[in-house]
Amino acid sequence: MVLRFHHKLSIFIVLLLLVVQFGSIGAVYWHTSISALTQVRQQLNYVGKLVEEQLGDLGDTAIKGARKFAITKELKDALATDDPALVFPELHRFGGEIGAERLMLIAPDGNMVLDTDLIGEMNTPFPFQDLLKEAVRFNSAKAIHPYNDIIYQWVAVPMNQEGKIWWMIMAYEVQSILQKYLTNISPLNIQIAFAYEITSKEWDFTRDSKEKISRTILDTLVAKPLQTNDHEKIRIGDSVVLSLDLVRDKNQLQVVSYLIFSFTEALEPYLPLLYGLMGIAAIGLLISLLGAILIARNITKPIQNMVTAIGRIDKGDYSEPIAVSGNDEINKLASTFNNMMVGIDKREKELLYRSHHDVVTGLPNRSFFIESLAEEIKQTNANIDSIGIMVVGIDRFPQINHALGHAVGDRLLKHVGERLTRALPGAKMIARLASNVFVLLYPKMKQDEVASITQKVFRLFEKPFTVFTVNIDISAHMGFSFYPTHGEESELLVQRADVALYTSRTASEGYAIYEMEKDPHKVNKLSLMSELREGLAQDEFEVFYQPKIDLQTDKICAVEALIRWH
Repeated sequence: MVLRFHHKLSIFIVLLLLVVQFGSIGAVYWHTSISALTQVRQQLNYVGKLVEEQLGDLGDTAIKGARKFAITKELKDALATDDPALVFPELHRFGGEIGAERLMLIAPDGNMVLDTDLIGEMNTPFPFQDLLKEAVRFNSAKAIHPYNDIIYQWVAVPMNQEGKIWWMIMAYEVQSILQKYLTNISPLNIQIAFAYEITSKEWDFTRDSKEKISRTILDTLVAKPLQTNDHEKIRIGDSVVLSLDLVRDKNQLQVVSYLIFSFTEALEPYLPLLYGLMGIAAIGLLISLLGAILIARNITKPIQNMVTAIGRIDKGDYSEPIAVSGNDEINKLASTFNNMMVGIDKREKELLYRSHHDVVTGLPNRSFFIESLAEEIKQTNANIDSIGIMVVGIDRFPQINHALGHAVGDRLLKHVGERLTRALPGAKMIARLASNVFVLLYPKMKQDEVASITQKVFRLFEKPFTVFTVNIDISAHMGFSFYPTHGEESELLVQRADVALYTSRTASEGYAIYEMEKDPHKVNKLSLMSELREGLAQDEFEVFYQPKIDLQTDKICAVEALIRWH
């Protein structure tokens, strides 16, 4: 299937509009995505700062509270009894006051004496001995470490009891603090995963992270460097993961929190805008499609009309101009094409007229007469009808040209043609055959009509012709040939009428009908002349002389010469 030009143009415009529309929507979508992610990252950055400040505030509050709690009479009395059952209620009450999820009491030997989450376990070594040393050195210490697969911020405060150093340990669960701020600040459903460094090259996720977070996401995070810069973005399918470093000291084992949210959910506030733009784009595309079709038709219709007109011109038909319905460039082109077509038609008619007519007389010329005669022969039944060809020659025309000039001669020929046309209406065509020769075509003419027609011609020349105030007397002679008697081809019939004209010069009647026997221009005579020249060149002739004797005197009085052709 071959697509027409207006189809191709419509498809091109639609494709161009599609590219523009989808490019615009893609650009809006891309900028919207960047904006949504930037907004979420700003929110999470704010959350990270709040969590960091909250953990710092909680640590400071816990340190101040622990120092006050360490010198209370209730704690001293409970510690003096060496009875954990009496100390535990005091620790539990104090933990509730400072908002700690877990409290521990560490003995001077570094073992855990009490743990509010592990009732009954005694003398277990505290897992973060460096924290205890730092607390003694700086009178308090804070650190984030995983414990029992939970990420805590640990706050250690040393207590001097009867000359011995005890430690009060307060633990705050980092995930609950992060979750509280994320819920208050961001409308997104953000999941939290924690990864912690076991050794310098080995990391692991908390149990809670493994249970709640997609395995695909965790495997992807494991494949990437887990120790990252704050708020580095990782895209995993529809999920976007932002990282937050919880441990700032690079000399300690690192803990990283991952905040995971749905990219689709992050874009949800912008979806009405996107859908609106897509709706507008769809409507615009539909309108553009209709416009493209109309534009393509408006552009291609005049072009198609021109193509059709060119097809007509190719067949020689200039009759129907292209319809012009506007003043735009295409219609101007169509109008110009119409003008060009009119000009071509005019020039072709002029050329055709000149090729078929004689310049001097305005009558048809020899070639046009031959063509018309051939057409007439095709339409004539040779068994029923005949066609007459009459050739009229003007006498003394060369002398007139020499005496009066060619301008007078040309004007005289024009007058002769006009008289012939008026006087011989029965002739279907009158044409100029040669310099001073005219030829006439008579359909259905019989040979017995020749005398009456020639009399009309003779009477025509009885009156002088006036050319430029000069009266000129001229006469004419005529030759006739007939179809099919004298031939069946137009060229041959005209030739034989011309031969008859030649014969009429010596005829007393002033006209002649072609006769084969009187044709001095037969082909065999022309051939004989050629053969004679060749015989002379080849010395093929021999002369013999025969004497004539006068019988009275008995003497030779003459000779006869005989030529023999060998």
